[in-house]
Amino acid sequence: MSVFQPGENTGRGAARGPARGFTVVELLVTMAVVIMLIVAASFSLGVLFRADLKTSAGKMAASVRYVYSLSVLNNQSYRLVLDLDNGEYWAEERPKEGRACETFLVEKEGERALPNLPTRRKKGVSSELGEDEGAEKSGQFERLKDNLLKKKKLPGRIKFKGAITSHHSDLQEDGLVEINFFPAGYVEHAYIYVGEEEDVYTIESVPLMGTAEIHRERLQPGSLFAKR
Repeated sequence: MSVFQPGENTGRGAARGPARGFTVVELLVTMAVVIMLIVAASFSLGVLFRADLKTSAGKMAASVRYVYSLSVLNNQSYRLVLDLDNGEYWAEERPKEGRACETFLVEKEGERALPNLPTRRKKGVSSELGEDEGAEKSGQFERLKDNLLKKKKLPGRIKFKGAITSHHSDLQEDGLVEINFFPAGYVEHAYIYVGEEEDVYTIESVPLMGTAEIHRERLQPGSLFAKR
Protein backbone atom coordinates (compact mmCIF):
# COMPACT_ATOMS: atom_id res chain seq x y z
CA MET A 1 0.00 0.00 0.00
CA SER A 2 1.36 3.38 -1.01
CA VAL A 3 1.31 6.17 1.45
CA PHE A 4 0.14 9.62 0.31
CA GLN A 5 2.79 12.24 0.78
CA PRO A 6 1.78 15.90 1.18
CA GLY A 7 2.51 17.98 -1.91
CA GLU A 8 2.56 14.96 -4.23
CA ASN A 9 0.99 15.47 -7.72
CA THR A 10 -1.98 13.06 -7.68
CA GLY A 11 -3.68 13.80 -11.09
CA ARG A 12 -5.57 16.34 -13.23
CA GLY A 13 -6.91 18.30 -10.33
CA ALA A 14 -3.52 19.04 -8.98
CA ALA A 15 -2.70 22.69 -8.48
CA ARG A 16 -0.70 24.28 -11.27
CA GLY A 17 2.03 26.85 -11.03
CA PRO A 18 1.46 30.55 -11.79
CA ALA A 19 0.62 31.44 -15.48
CA ARG A 20 3.54 32.63 -17.57
CA GLY A 21 3.27 36.35 -18.58
CA PHE A 22 3.98 37.95 -21.98
CA THR A 23 7.59 38.46 -22.85
CA VAL A 24 8.87 41.79 -24.20
CA VAL A 25 9.19 40.29 -27.67
CA GLU A 26 5.57 39.09 -27.65
CA LEU A 27 4.35 42.54 -26.56
CA LEU A 28 6.32 44.22 -29.35
CA VAL A 29 4.93 41.81 -31.95
CA THR A 30 1.38 42.41 -30.73
CA MET A 31 1.82 46.20 -30.88
CA ALA A 32 3.28 45.94 -34.38
CA VAL A 33 0.28 43.92 -35.58
CA VAL A 34 -2.17 46.45 -34.07
CA ILE A 35 -0.33 49.35 -35.72
CA MET A 36 -0.39 47.58 -39.08
CA LEU A 37 -4.14 47.01 -38.79
CA ILE A 38 -4.72 50.70 -37.95
CA VAL A 39 -2.59 51.82 -40.91
CA ALA A 40 -4.41 49.42 -43.25
CA ALA A 41 -7.82 50.66 -42.04
CA SER A 42 -6.76 54.31 -42.47
CA PHE A 43 -5.48 53.59 -45.98
CA SER A 44 -8.74 51.85 -46.90
CA LEU A 45 -10.79 54.79 -45.60
CA GLY A 46 -8.60 57.19 -47.56
CA VAL A 47 -9.10 55.20 -50.75
CA LEU A 48 -12.87 55.15 -50.23
CA PHE A 49 -12.91 58.90 -49.54
CA ARG A 50 -10.97 59.72 -52.70
CA ALA A 51 -13.25 57.45 -54.71
CA ASP A 52 -16.33 59.22 -53.28
CA LEU A 53 -14.76 62.61 -53.98
CA LYS A 54 -14.00 61.72 -57.60
CA THR A 55 -17.51 60.32 -58.11
CA SER A 56 -19.19 63.33 -56.49
CA ALA A 57 -17.20 65.79 -58.61
CA GLY A 58 -18.08 63.81 -61.74
CA LYS A 59 -21.79 63.83 -60.93
CA MET A 60 -21.72 67.56 -60.23
CA ALA A 61 -19.99 68.25 -63.54
CA ALA A 62 -22.51 66.04 -65.36
CA SER A 63 -25.38 67.99 -63.76
CA VAL A 64 -23.92 71.26 -65.05
CA ARG A 65 -23.67 69.89 -68.59
CA TYR A 66 -27.17 68.41 -68.44
CA VAL A 67 -28.84 71.60 -67.20
CA TYR A 68 -27.02 73.58 -69.89
CA SER A 69 -28.34 71.21 -72.56
CA LEU A 70 -31.89 71.56 -71.22
CA SER A 71 -31.68 75.36 -71.28
CA VAL A 72 -30.66 75.33 -74.95
CA LEU A 73 -33.05 72.60 -76.13
CA ASN A 74 -36.09 73.90 -74.24
CA ASN A 75 -35.25 77.60 -74.62
CA GLN A 76 -35.81 78.12 -70.89
CA SER A 77 -33.92 79.51 -67.94
CA TYR A 78 -32.69 77.07 -65.30
CA ARG A 79 -30.57 77.19 -62.20
CA LEU A 80 -28.59 74.70 -60.18
CA VAL A 81 -29.14 75.23 -56.45
CA LEU A 82 -26.51 74.20 -53.89
CA ASP A 83 -27.41 73.79 -50.22
CA LEU A 84 -23.97 74.27 -48.71
CA ASP A 85 -25.10 73.50 -45.16
CA ASN A 86 -26.72 70.13 -45.87
CA GLY A 87 -24.56 68.94 -48.76
CA GLU A 88 -27.50 68.78 -51.19
CA TYR A 89 -28.13 70.13 -54.69
CA TRP A 90 -30.94 70.16 -57.23
CA ALA A 91 -32.14 71.97 -60.37
CA GLU A 92 -35.00 74.40 -60.90
CA GLU A 93 -36.59 75.78 -64.06
CA ARG A 94 -38.50 78.90 -64.98
CA PRO A 95 -41.65 77.95 -66.95
CA LYS A 96 -42.11 79.57 -70.35
CA GLU A 97 -45.32 81.25 -69.22
CA GLY A 98 -43.34 83.04 -66.53
CA ARG A 99 -41.30 86.17 -66.91
CA ALA A 100 -39.87 86.85 -70.35
CA CYS A 101 -36.43 85.44 -71.08
CA GLU A 102 -33.49 87.60 -70.12
CA THR A 103 -31.50 89.41 -72.78
CA PHE A 104 -27.76 89.89 -72.89
CA LEU A 105 -25.32 92.55 -73.95
CA VAL A 106 -22.32 91.31 -75.87
CA GLU A 107 -19.01 92.16 -74.18
CA LYS A 108 -15.49 91.93 -75.51
CA GLU A 109 -14.02 88.54 -76.41
CA GLY A 110 -17.45 87.05 -76.96
CA GLU A 111 -18.53 87.22 -73.32
CA ARG A 112 -22.15 88.07 -72.51
CA ALA A 113 -23.20 90.29 -69.68
CA LEU A 114 -25.46 88.73 -67.11
CA PRO A 115 -28.83 90.27 -66.33
CA ASN A 116 -29.52 91.63 -62.87
CA LEU A 117 -29.34 88.65 -60.57
CA PRO A 118 -29.92 88.32 -56.83
CA THR A 119 -26.70 88.69 -54.85
CA ARG A 120 -27.65 86.01 -52.36
CA ARG A 121 -30.62 83.76 -51.82
CA LYS A 122 -31.88 83.26 -48.31
CA LYS A 123 -31.91 79.71 -47.06
CA GLY A 124 -35.34 78.10 -47.04
CA VAL A 125 -36.95 80.13 -49.81
CA SER A 126 -38.02 77.07 -51.76
CA SER A 127 -36.49 74.07 -50.02
CA GLU A 128 -38.77 74.39 -47.00
CA LEU A 129 -41.87 75.31 -48.98
CA GLY A 130 -44.05 73.33 -51.34
CA GLU A 131 -43.08 73.44 -54.99
CA ASP A 132 -45.80 75.84 -56.04
CA GLU A 133 -45.41 78.18 -53.05
CA GLY A 134 -41.64 78.06 -53.29
CA ALA A 135 -41.77 78.89 -57.01
CA GLU A 136 -44.00 81.89 -56.36
CA LYS A 137 -41.66 83.27 -53.71
CA SER A 138 -38.38 82.57 -55.54
CA GLY A 139 -38.91 84.31 -58.88
CA GLN A 140 -41.23 81.77 -60.52
CA PHE A 141 -38.66 78.98 -60.53
CA GLU A 142 -39.92 75.46 -59.90
CA ARG A 143 -38.15 72.32 -58.78
CA LEU A 144 -37.47 69.97 -61.70
CA LYS A 145 -39.22 66.59 -61.72
CA ASP A 146 -36.47 65.10 -63.88
CA ASN A 147 -35.01 62.10 -62.01
CA LEU A 148 -31.51 63.08 -63.06
CA LEU A 149 -31.85 66.50 -61.43
CA LYS A 150 -33.91 65.80 -58.33
CA LYS A 151 -32.38 66.63 -54.97
CA LYS A 152 -29.13 64.74 -54.43
CA LYS A 153 -26.95 64.51 -51.34
CA LEU A 154 -23.18 64.30 -51.26
CA PRO A 155 -22.04 60.91 -49.93
CA GLY A 156 -20.23 60.11 -46.70
CA ARG A 157 -17.62 62.60 -45.58
CA ILE A 158 -17.86 64.68 -48.78
CA LYS A 159 -19.02 68.23 -48.06
CA PHE A 160 -19.45 71.47 -49.94
CA LYS A 161 -16.47 73.64 -49.00
CA GLY A 162 -17.94 76.77 -50.58
CA ALA A 163 -18.90 78.24 -53.94
CA ILE A 164 -18.39 81.49 -55.83
CA THR A 165 -20.31 82.71 -58.89
CA SER A 166 -19.83 85.54 -61.36
CA HIS A 167 -22.86 87.42 -59.97
CA HIS A 168 -21.53 87.36 -56.40
CA SER A 169 -18.06 88.66 -55.63
CA ASP A 170 -17.60 86.86 -52.31
CA LEU A 171 -16.95 83.20 -51.58
CA GLN A 172 -20.04 81.69 -49.95
CA GLU A 173 -19.54 78.95 -47.39
CA ASP A 174 -23.09 78.53 -46.10
CA GLY A 175 -26.72 78.95 -47.16
CA LEU A 176 -27.97 78.46 -50.72
CA VAL A 177 -26.03 79.27 -53.88
CA GLU A 178 -27.53 79.48 -57.38
CA ILE A 179 -25.77 78.93 -60.69
CA ASN A 180 -27.87 80.35 -63.52
CA PHE A 181 -28.35 78.92 -67.01
CA PHE A 182 -29.90 80.97 -69.83
CA PRO A 183 -31.68 79.94 -73.06
CA ALA A 184 -29.19 81.80 -75.25
CA GLY A 185 -26.63 79.12 -74.45
CA TYR A 186 -24.84 80.59 -71.46
CA VAL A 187 -24.06 79.37 -67.96
CA GLU A 188 -22.54 81.81 -65.54
CA HIS A 189 -18.98 81.19 -64.48
CA ALA A 190 -18.70 79.51 -61.09
CA TYR A 191 -16.41 77.51 -58.83
CA ILE A 192 -17.90 74.75 -56.66
CA TYR A 193 -15.64 73.34 -53.97
CA VAL A 194 -16.25 69.81 -52.66
CA GLY A 195 -14.16 67.64 -50.36
CA GLU A 196 -12.90 67.67 -46.80
CA GLU A 197 -10.27 69.80 -45.08
CA GLU A 198 -7.27 70.08 -47.42
CA ASP A 199 -8.43 67.44 -49.90
CA VAL A 200 -10.69 69.59 -52.11
CA TYR A 201 -11.73 69.46 -55.78
CA THR A 202 -12.99 72.46 -57.77
CA ILE A 203 -15.80 72.06 -60.33
CA GLU A 204 -15.65 74.99 -62.76
CA SER A 205 -18.56 75.85 -65.07
CA VAL A 206 -17.42 77.10 -68.49
CA PRO A 207 -19.84 79.88 -69.61
CA LEU A 208 -20.07 79.62 -73.40
CA MET A 209 -19.24 75.94 -73.71
CA GLY A 210 -21.81 74.71 -71.18
CA THR A 211 -19.31 72.23 -69.80
CA ALA A 212 -17.75 71.76 -66.38
CA GLU A 213 -14.08 71.15 -65.71
CA ILE A 214 -12.88 69.21 -62.67
CA HIS A 215 -9.69 70.46 -61.01
CA ARG A 216 -8.07 68.21 -58.41
CA GLU A 217 -7.15 71.21 -56.32
CA ARG A 218 -8.78 74.22 -54.70
CA LEU A 219 -8.61 77.07 -57.22
CA GLN A 220 -8.26 80.53 -55.72
CA PRO A 221 -11.63 82.37 -55.76
CA GLY A 222 -10.00 85.48 -57.23
CA SER A 223 -9.01 83.60 -60.38
CA LEU A 224 -12.72 83.24 -61.27
CA PHE A 225 -12.92 86.93 -62.17
CA ALA A 226 -9.45 87.01 -63.72
CA LYS A 227 -10.64 84.45 -66.33
CA ARG A 228 -13.68 86.45 -67.40
